Amino acid sequence: MKLTQYVAEGAKLFNQFGMDLLNQGQHKECQKLFGNVLTLLKRFQGHQIHSLIGLTLNNLSCSYKRNGQIEEAQKPLTKALEIQALAEEQRTSEVVDGQNPVFEKSQRDGDDRFNDSPRNSNNEQALTELNLCAIYSQQGDHMKAKMYAHSSIYKLKQELEHIKAQIQQLQSRDADVSVELLNSAREKQSLCAIAHYNLGSQQEFLKEYPKALESYRQALILEKTKNDFQGLRAVAPSPLINEF
Repeated sequence: MKLTQYVAEGAKLFNQFGMDLLNQGQHKECQKLFGNVLTLLKRFQGHQIHSLIGLTLNNLSCSYKRNGQIEEAQKPLTKALEIQALAEEQRTSEVVDGQNPVFEKSQRDGDDRFNDSPRNSNNEQALTELNLCAIYSQQGDHMKAKMYAHSSIYKLKQELEHIKAQIQQLQSRDADVSVELLNSAREKQSLCAIAHYNLGSQQEFLKEYPKALESYRQALILEKTKNDFQGLRAVAPSPLINEF
């Protein structure tokens, strides 16, 4: 295992430990830990490292938010978007060059439509934008919050359509569909529902009531139909030795 892989594994563990501290109400301790993780990660390069920097910045923002430091919570998220865009460029470049990186798929949805748990998946930018939507909404800037909700929906729908196309292609060949792929489709559809709910909330604040009702309707449809993949034949994925 390369040094960067050891660093990546350690960064994930420390992020999880930091969130455990946060759940115990130890805000200063977890913020210090996230700061130390960022200092370490910045010494290395590569899309895997940049992806983890984005994750850590999101978790740092979460710690500020839970401590009521809303202004401070915005800054790490803005930085995370820049880092995640760079990671996506590097990831795309590697795929073009014939490489096939494997990424950890984790995290569930956080409370108050804010993704509090650590996350590192292919839709990282969309999730950061969902968190920015929540922050700007709390600050009363509903126009900017609406902008980030729209952007998040666009990215999530692109990812969801890509996964659905993969499933349909497998079906057309009468091939098995992995549990991992089905769960990914359900997860992203659920996130799309959250993003539409957030959009509707901002539209309601802005008195765009017909648009808000339509966004809420879309959120409800997406959430209710997220298990429509249930009838597909699925096989469990082979275990991975390392996520990276």
